[in-house]
Amino acid sequence: MFTFLDFDDVPWNNNNAEHAIKAFASLRRVIDGTTTEKGLRDFLVLLSLCETCKYKKVDFLDFLRSGSKDVVDFAMSRPKRRLQEAN
Repeated sequence: MFTFLDFDDVPWNNNNAEHAIKAFASLRRVIDGTTTEKGLRDFLVLLSLCETCKYKKVDFLDFLRSGSKDVVDFAMSRPKRRLQEAN
């Protein structure tokens, strides 16, 4: 229960887990509760990639199109984009 006291990289809350459950619950509503194990597995892989891209500030579709297999390498290889202010 208090694993976060012994390790630096373990968060004290479970916000990441709660966030993932919300995405899964929305899928369940869309598919009306019926899916296969393979379909669910594929969804969870894509969800994991999508969330990693969000945390790394990488466009998910750009990453998928690139053919890269490592989000961190892809993020490092991209030039940093500046946000342009609207005039």
